[in-house]
Amino acid sequence: MNQLREMFLQASPREQLVIAAGGGFLTILLLFTLVLLPAQKKRDKQIRMNEAALTEQQQVRELASQLLGRAQTPDQSVVSGSLIDVLNATTPKYQLQVEDFQPTGNADARVRLAKADLNSVLAWVNEMENVNSVQVKELTAATGPETGSAIINLRLHRD
Repeated sequence: MNQLREMFLQASPREQLVIAAGGGFLTILLLFTLVLLPAQKKRDKQIRMNEAALTEQQQVRELASQLLGRAQTPDQSVVSGSLIDVLNATTPKYQLQVEDFQPTGNADARVRLAKADLNSVLAWVNEMENVNSVQVKELTAATGPETGSAIINLRLHRD
């Protein structure tokens, strides 16, 4: 440390100014890269998480109001016909896309929903069970190709 100080004091005033300015610049650069950039990245990540949570909260509120509205009006439209008729009538309401439909008997079927929002799927399943008398025998969910989406596999039964 003393050697560095000696070298600095032996340098000309112009060199001392260049060394001091370089040291100040280096200090500012280190402060920026070690403190400010990580803090800014954490802030941006928190903003994205807050926006996602707010969007999800709004969707839940909308679905809850829809469910409460349905509970107050007992004359809900029950879709009659086959299981495929029920699927065709109900999935567009919840913006769900049926990717695969495999009948496994007279009243059973395997269904795959692609790029589905889980909140919409749960609201749809509620309508299927409580309004259209379709039983969900099996439900599996996997992460979808896009953020916030899921691939849903169902085994349905209708009496």
